[in-house]
Amino acid sequence: MTVEQICHIGKIELNDENTHIIKSYAEHIVPWLESDEFREKWASKAYPPLINPEKIDFEGANALHAWTLNIPFPKYYDFVVFGSHGVGITTAMNGLFVAMWCCACRT
Repeated sequence: MTVEQICHIGKIELNDENTHIIKSYAEHIVPWLESDEFREKWASKAYPPLINPEKIDFEGANALHAWTLNIPFPKYYDFVVFGSHGVGITTAMNGLFVAMWCCACRT
């Protein structure tokens, strides 16, 4: 499988940096893209991961490589909040904290 084919599958721009990243992970990418699990579970996704996400050690992983290879976020994270003016995040977070406080008071 060529770098061009891998870029096409992952919808990745073909440039020197991405080519270098793909070549450095080729031994993991090619078997994954040819696997039945990839075809059944991931091939129809908009940006399929180019390495099996279940076999990735996220500790110390390079963020640029993860982005380039379409690696999804790990299943574990403490809490993520993104907000902007005018989207109601303040109201939603206040409601969440009040609900958490009320539940804590009942125990």
